[in-house]
Amino acid sequence: MTYQEPNKAEYFWKADDQTYNELQKLIRFVRFVAGMEECSVEGKRKAEEIIEVIKNINEPEKIKHFNVCLGLKDLTFYDKNKDKGIYLREWNLWFECGFLEIRAASYQRDKPPPEPNEEHFYYHSYVSLKKDGEYNEDFKRVYLESDINDFVEDALNYKEYVMDTLNEIDLDIEVW
Repeated sequence: MTYQEPNKAEYFWKADDQTYNELQKLIRFVRFVAGMEECSVEGKRKAEEIIEVIKNINEPEKIKHFNVCLGLKDLTFYDKNKDKGIYLREWNLWFECGFLEIRAASYQRDKPPPEPNEEHFYYHSYVSLKKDGEYNEDFKRVYLESDINDFVEDALNYKEYVMDTLNEIDLDIEVW
């Protein structure tokens, strides 16, 4: 028996014009990460595929899952107990199973994933492209903490976060 992909038009919500236009701002972030010197040729190819998904996000049959992450790491961070830990600053765009999450945060703990540090820029938004779901005051189909450009601009200014030890750049671009 072979796997047959479900009918995407039955599963995914077709984004309205306002949501579609807002999500197009994410293309700038994907292009930026793909344009970094640390990005591999394969990463650049995957980024182009992701850009096409975003451009066509209101066409369910063209939707694919993806992840684009830009991270700065300090693996030598020590907490107040002198235990080795990690300091991480990341910008992440994740789309899987009809749920798009946009997140930027700083972490300072012994083992990720901890709670983000409140004293640093923190951005969290999401869009559920699942056709059916329970949407109410607590869970909205579209939750944008602020304009997506806030997330994108912060990522483009990542060098402001680079320090002597927080300088290891980690890129992850996947599409499936």
